[in-house]
Amino acid sequence: MGGNGLLGSAIVKHLLSLGANPICIDLKNDKIENAVKFISFDITKLNLIKDLAQTLVEKEHIDGLVNASFARAKGWKKHPDEIEWDEWQANIDSQLNSVCLASLYTANSWVKNKSKGVIVNLSSIFGIVAPPMHLYDNINSFPALPYSAIKGGLISFTQFLAAKFGTRGIRANCISPGAVEGSPMQTADKFIEGMKKNMLGRIALPEEIAKPVSFLLSDDSSFITGQNIIVDGGWTNM
Repeated sequence: MGGNGLLGSAIVKHLLSLGANPICIDLKNDKIENAVKFISFDITKLNLIKDLAQTLVEKEHIDGLVNASFARAKGWKKHPDEIEWDEWQANIDSQLNSVCLASLYTANSWVKNKSKGVIVNLSSIFGIVAPPMHLYDNINSFPALPYSAIKGGLISFTQFLAAKFGTRGIRANCISPGAVEGSPMQTADKFIEGMKKNMLGRIALPEEIAKPVSFLLSDDSSFITGQNIIVDGGWTNM
């Protein structure tokens, strides 16, 4: 899900390079090679997610699901004293509820079809620690209000999935990146420089997020589930 975004497209391309057969699911397709199957889908249509999940399992026979979608709704960047409840709800629906439902319905379909599978959800270090407010110097770079609630909730729900479905041969894990090169949300110089103050002295390339995802999808991680893998150059340990 979200296979055409910055991280999603990097994940699809990396999986393709490893000989996998990824399916790119997104609203549009302008970054992915023609060799990759593409399904146009609006993740904000929560009532359609169950049918999609069943189709992917029963007809496409997928054995892995990566949720990299990031559908921002109205009011996403409003300050805490400005956001309305319906704007809050719209963002929670499009970014948290959509991923939770996609994960749950896919797992249920695997169980129904007596098959195994792996789920990898993309969270964020700001689902674990508070955003560094001193690095946000204007309204355009201010951290989106629902972001921490969404990403923190996603980590907890992934742990629930791992516990619920582990004995059915289904694993679920999270990747929590720090700042990533090319992210449209990370354009402020002050923020980028602050995030570079980690143990490696730089921010991540998209492919450096894709590689841990492919590891979690593979049998090399067959005894890893319920984990949140932090990929931030050590920033959260500084």
